[in-house]
Amino acid sequence: MAFSIVFYITFCSPDVKNSVAHAQAYVDHGMKSVQFDMPSRNPVFETPLVKGFMQEALAQEPDYRVYMDAMAGFCHAHPQIDTNLVVYPDVVDSIGRENFVDFIFATCIHTVMIAGGDPDLENFLRKSGIAVIGRIDRYLSDESLRCAAGIPAGTFNLNYKKHAEVMPHGCVSFADKIRYIRNAGVTGRILAVEGISSVQKLQEVIDAGADGAIIGNALMNLWDDEARLWPFFDSLVACAGGQGGFGKE
Repeated sequence: MAFSIVFYITFCSPDVKNSVAHAQAYVDHGMKSVQFDMPSRNPVFETPLVKGFMQEALAQEPDYRVYMDAMAGFCHAHPQIDTNLVVYPDVVDSIGRENFVDFIFATCIHTVMIAGGDPDLENFLRKSGIAVIGRIDRYLSDESLRCAAGIPAGTFNLNYKKHAEVMPHGCVSFADKIRYIRNAGVTGRILAVEGISSVQKLQEVIDAGADGAIIGNALMNLWDDEARLWPFFDSLVACAGGQGGFGKE
């Protein structure tokens, strides 16, 4: 399967109408794979940009059914798009686990990622038949690799932004880390996440042997500057060779 860019779009920018408009614009420019979110009341891992969007969205509309209905509308209008979702545990708790599972299946969302991780929730979703994106920690710990190797067809995040801060097992480069992961028996897809803010960094990720990359804030920061946004977007797509989604080849 070819290298894929997954474009992250916050689904509260700051409301669902704008969110759908941004997603449609990405589709018009060739997006094939997207990762949406829903606003959390405790988005501790987000950038100031996304935190601000989430706070404003919840102040305007605290009912998650509004976000779910709008997202379902997008998915049904664009069945060719590989649609994925990242959510915080508090979002799932607010919706209700069973209701959340029903929503995922009804909208044909391909994968779910739990921001920050929650083993109990992730196991519940997997047992419900939902594909959950896992993570390989930047220390390449034995436990992390053993868990990833145990899901042969899984998808796993690997942090690119901070990879140079920790060089375990003699791994100096991002490519070294991916080779080490493969040698540990991990056969699932590896997604580079965070810090991919230029074509040069995307090329490094591709050359390292990653299967894909999630790119979000680098583009969302340009939403008010379309003269820079779309040339950058197009250059990323060109670098990735046209990029396809994980689930809709």
